[in-house]
Amino acid sequence: MAKFSLNQAVPFESTQVGEVIRDELEARDMKQSELSDITGIQRSILNNVIKGKRALTPEMAVLIEAALDIPAYVLMNIQSQDGLNKARASERVVLQLEKISLSTL
Repeated sequence: MAKFSLNQAVPFESTQVGEVIRDELEARDMKQSELSDITGIQRSILNNVIKGKRALTPEMAVLIEAALDIPAYVLMNIQSQDGLNKARASERVVLQLEKISLSTL
């Protein structure tokens, strides 16, 4: 029987970087359009990041850091962790991990 590791645990719902940005905007009573104007990030691109339809780039993270005082590395780590959580929950990955686990016994 394969051992379970906490590294394999996947949260029920992963935090998305767009949620963090949206929550911060709400806390500041700030509109996406204002953040777009301040950072120079196109409104449509920013909206897609917030909706989780587009990945945050390191460049965008640095600009948002300057505007909202959320460290860029924190934003990038949230996005990275979300991607890893989705990968770990992927049926294809789970099946392959089971094969790897069985072959290493």
